Amino acid sequence: MRWLVLRASLWSGAAHAQSAPDALFAAISAKDIAAVQVALEQSVSADMDPATEPQRQRNLVTVFTYTHPAIDTLTTEWLAADPQNPYAMTARGGYLSGLSFAIRGGRFAANTHPEALRAFRDLQLQAANLFSEAIALDPDLLAASDGVLTTAASLQRLDTIPAEIERVMTRHPNHFSLRKAMQAAAPQ
Repeated sequence: MRWLVLRASLWSGAAHAQSAPDALFAAISAKDIAAVQVALEQSVSADMDPATEPQRQRNLVTVFTYTHPAIDTLTTEWLAADPQNPYAMTARGGYLSGLSFAIRGGRFAANTHPEALRAFRDLQLQAANLFSEAIALDPDLLAASDGVLTTAASLQRLDTIPAEIERVMTRHPNHFSLRKAMQAAAPQ
């Protein structure tokens, strides 16, 4: 009987536990910049363990790629309030990159309206600049490095990929960065 009660309490606790991305989105929705900053700092710190594949910050930064008004508001306000914050830069870059793909849609460039394609490129350029600035301030931001690699492909700046992958692999060797670099460098 005790075993059944223990299993039920563990199961119900798991059902009520909030995932890290869900908790981050709740903080974003509440406009709690401090909580967002702490979540990102903790994920970067946890990713510094060389025995594990660094995925925590990547999983969190994915939340910023969603086109939601709360994310737009928070990232705009956060970056305006703290323009030299690499986490704010990475978050805003993630949002702009996600927004650019939403504007472009899932079509090939040849099948995309020229205005949408221009907007896509403008937003990708803004995102690329933010990601590069974030890395200059905090070279351990692998999510910003991923952004550099992704935007390099979108902006056809393939010459930036070798230097970025060498930089990140020297500091934090990991499979995901290699995969991102290969995807970015692959013919489109």
